[in-house]
Amino acid sequence: MKFLKDVMKDALWGDHPDFVTISDEITDNGRWSIHHRWVFQYGGKFYETRYSVGATESQDERPFEYDGEYIECREVRPVEKTVVVYE
Repeated sequence: MKFLKDVMKDALWGDHPDFVTISDEITDNGRWSIHHRWVFQYGGKFYETRYSVGATESQDERPFEYDGEYIECREVRPVEKTVVVYE
């Protein structure tokens, strides 16, 4: 599904009532950018997309800055997983 970039920016910052953020996790970082995976709920379905932001105060990179007018989002679904940890 594709969403307008301006709508996605508002939704990411919590300024759009139809979008609910499920998770926003850092997946990688480089010298200049920090990369995120954002999962959100919209219209009863779950979607994911990726964006990056500047890694330092000198890097003026905002979410979806280098994307086109529409942001491609992939539909995902919640899956319960069991994890073993040792303490």
